[in-house]
Amino acid sequence: MFDYLEGPIEKIDEAQLVVRVGLPGSAAGYRCRCPLRSFDRLRGQQKDTESVRVYTLSISQDDLPRLLGFATRAERDLCRMFLKVSGVGPSLALALLSADKPSALLKALRDRDIPFLKSIRGIGAKTAERLALETSDKAREWLLSLGETESSKGESPEGPSPLFRDARAALESLGFTPEESRKRVEAVGKKLKDPDLETLVRASLRG
Repeated sequence: MFDYLEGPIEKIDEAQLVVRVGLPGSAAGYRCRCPLRSFDRLRGQQKDTESVRVYTLSISQDDLPRLLGFATRAERDLCRMFLKVSGVGPSLALALLSADKPSALLKALRDRDIPFLKSIRGIGAKTAERLALETSDKAREWLLSLGETESSKGESPEGPSPLFRDARAALESLGFTPEESRKRVEAVGKKLKDPDLETLVRASLRG
């Protein structure tokens, strides 16, 4: 329908924005639903220029045409991939894109990181497993095209390392949310070299 809309953002509310397109006196306002990360980026763009470019995806929802809006083509392409997964509609696709940057989402899908996917609001165990199963190969190819190599065992908390999974599980048992556990382990995992489980957990608790 449209590749992108370009113009000033006139209104933002409840995860939606209105982009004004056209000349004064003959403009049209297009309403788009967007992931939260796109909102943040588009707000930043509008501080520097009077207009922004919003990449769009046309969908049918409740038997009516709707527009989804994104700050980048990568976000839009990821959304298309998510929507092809059985049981994933626009709301879940936008929740996924709101959870983390595209590269992190792709790595989680490539590595079939079920705990990370389940930590996203609205994603249950079955949906997380279906997402991982149906998109892991595509995510791997996508990352390779971007020059990303496979994670080494124990090297990245986004990878399939049992060590990092166990550390996150330990934090969750102490009352941390899955998302907070993931962030803490990810942060310290990048700093430590070949830690054991106790060292990784203790460092993650210190934050």
